Amino acid sequence: MDTQQRRYQREYLRKRKAEDPDFRSKRAARQRAYRAVHGDRLNALKRQRYATDLEFRTRIKASNTQHARRYKLMHRYGMSLEEFGLRLEQQQGVCAICRRTFDKLCIDHCHHTGKLRGLLCHGCNAGLGFYEDNPAFMIRSAAYLRYWARKHAES
Repeated sequence: MDTQQRRYQREYLRKRKAEDPDFRSKRAARQRAYRAVHGDRLNALKRQRYATDLEFRTRIKASNTQHARRYKLMHRYGMSLEEFGLRLEQQQGVCAICRRTFDKLCIDHCHHTGKLRGLLCHGCNAGLGFYEDNPAFMIRSAAYLRYWARKHAES
């Protein structure tokens, strides 16, 4: 079978699978049965390829990282990767508190209600956690820092 025929067959099966639930369930059952019989051999082949093929290993690692990120966002915060991207865009790619740019931002959320607040750098997110999300503690700490800044400026 040449490349053009394979491409046509793949597209046909993709469309049929999307449109026909009966076809989809029968195909899935066949795949499960085949995997049950040949699973050990398939796993051994995949392990062998992973060990020897750098491009395959790189692709698998990238896919696993992406999947893990999607899973964590959805199950911890109820947020898709696309929603995260929109929030990042709304904040112009910077931390909501210190307004600095970082490679990775944390999702800040209220520990009492579970509602999302914004994207923060690790330092600002940890700071909120250490102050137990209590604004009074943060105000007092800011006053403390201003007091000592004036004190040191005088001496």
